[in-house]
Amino acid sequence: MKSRSQTQEAPPIPKPNKNLFTAKTGVCPFVAAVLNTAVALAQTPVAPSATPIQSSASPALPSCGAAPVLRLTFAGDVFVSKRAQPILESAGKLSETLRPIVEASDSLIVNLEGPLTRATTRAFPDQVFNHKMDPSLTTLLRAWGVGGVTLANNHSMDFGLQGMTDTKAALNAAGIRAAGMGNNWTEAEAPMVFEKSGITAHVLSFAATFPQEAWAAAITPGVAYPWQTRLRERIQASVKEADYVAVAFHWGNESERALRDYQPILSKIAMDAGAHFVYGHHVHIAQAIKQTEQGTVAYGLGNFVFDSYSNKAGFGLAAVVTICKKQTAPAVVFVPLNTNNFVTKFMTRPMTKAEFLKSSADYIPQGDFPKETLFWLPTESKISSLGDWLKP
Repeated sequence: MKSRSQTQEAPPIPKPNKNLFTAKTGVCPFVAAVLNTAVALAQTPVAPSATPIQSSASPALPSCGAAPVLRLTFAGDVFVSKRAQPILESAGKLSETLRPIVEASDSLIVNLEGPLTRATTRAFPDQVFNHKMDPSLTTLLRAWGVGGVTLANNHSMDFGLQGMTDTKAALNAAGIRAAGMGNNWTEAEAPMVFEKSGITAHVLSFAATFPQEAWAAAITPGVAYPWQTRLRERIQASVKEADYVAVAFHWGNESERALRDYQPILSKIAMDAGAHFVYGHHVHIAQAIKQTEQGTVAYGLGNFVFDSYSNKAGFGLAAVVTICKKQTAPAVVFVPLNTNNFVTKFMTRPMTKAEFLKSSADYIPQGDFPKETLFWLPTESKISSLGDWLKP
């Protein structure tokens, strides 16, 4: 949502390599590129560390075979106000088609776009939007399978120290991990840790957004800002302690698919420091996905569950990361999500290929998909079988 941010003209994202596809009649070239790439990749393993689960109805999904596995699903922005919360609480769970994907993961990680507080004093009165959610939302988050939240964003400090304290207390009481906000920058930069079967993953959270008054400092509470030296050192420390390191950035210009100039810079710093997966949120729409020698960068996952009505914010992504014990190339699969509340009534669900093709070209993320596969839910499949496709 809008805050006291500065605007800057962002350079356009490079166009996809035209040699990757052949344009088809009635389909825009980029859609053809995505679909042709997905079809080709569906017949091969997603990553060298993963053995594909074969399915005649969907692209191959990663598996560790008999080896121990830690699977994490990363999604974008969550903001649930008084308008959406009763609807979501009535449902009690995620949508029927999304649920098997999350249930096959060890944890769902989302960006919590605002404090969990009943405080009434705004920290930034001049800010257009001041977000807060009721602390009781943690019950719903747990029902969704949320085991961790990133808090480094432009709204976590909207209700000041009281909002931060209430948020941490609510999350701790619910057993939900958090990263990105704390009483000082060391605490705010600390990772949330996920462990299973001898596999350890660290998830870090940083906000490259205003207001600057919300940034943590040496003795000042707030959210973690990605100062380059501190960012590099924090990631390097996590690389020494964990088998897998993911870094979340709250960045970019809202509702703009073009990248800000600093986004590739920060993602390169993170990757060069040893991160395996870099992903972003804040713009509320999907942005480019890039594969590097070190790992995967998903510049924007868009929304996950967000209390607003916008046709432009109708396409999000969930990243399912499969980490196999003693493997150096974890697999990442992206699930396109229908987040258009005019259609879903806040019940986010995976898109089918048919929905993707019918969607506006605006929904399609720019950039290429050199090694990732978009996982489509076949319309003819039975829901009970979807979870089996994701099991190790």
